[in-house]
Amino acid sequence: MPIKAPHVVVLLLALASPALAEVNEQLDYEYYAADADAYETVREALAAATPIRSGGKIFHGYTRWHINWRFRWKQADGECYITRVDTRLTSTITLPELEGGTAKQREAFDRYLEALEEHELGHYAFGQEAAETIDAEMADMDALRSCKALEAAANELAQGILADYVKDEKRYDIDTDHGRTQGARLRE
Repeated sequence: MPIKAPHVVVLLLALASPALAEVNEQLDYEYYAADADAYETVREALAAATPIRSGGKIFHGYTRWHINWRFRWKQADGECYITRVDTRLTSTITLPELEGGTAKQREAFDRYLEALEEHELGHYAFGQEAAETIDAEMADMDALRSCKALEAAANELAQGILADYVKDEKRYDIDTDHGRTQGARLRE
């Protein structure tokens, strides 16, 4: 029985389709309490309460992201190729919660917190972009003769992408002065 033309097209499309890819994201928030009284500034209350310290500096917010990737491959016709990529991004944004304080302090804190969260979501966006890039570029990799070589090349590709985004994220903090140019600044 001859194959009809529409079936040939579907068969060719199925053979030419790239590997299945999927990014799974999880974003959590953690908060730390900062007690404010009328005799101190909001900045002083946050500095005393924050658990975030790096390089001898104190920070009021922090975003941590981590990417895991897995891929499946298949060997056929003397070539090894990726058939599926599963990428997972897990992230946590840590922010302060102000307890107590005057109405003026709470108003200043609320403005600050909004800008600080915007800055931290910018950090999260780097993780999202890195995960999407890893996922897409792995799924689009050319077949290799050796599955061991394919596995090494895929992991090297992902590590290189990750390193580039970490570098870009550090530049983001320099360019925004850790969010100050985005309004994450306390004047009092």
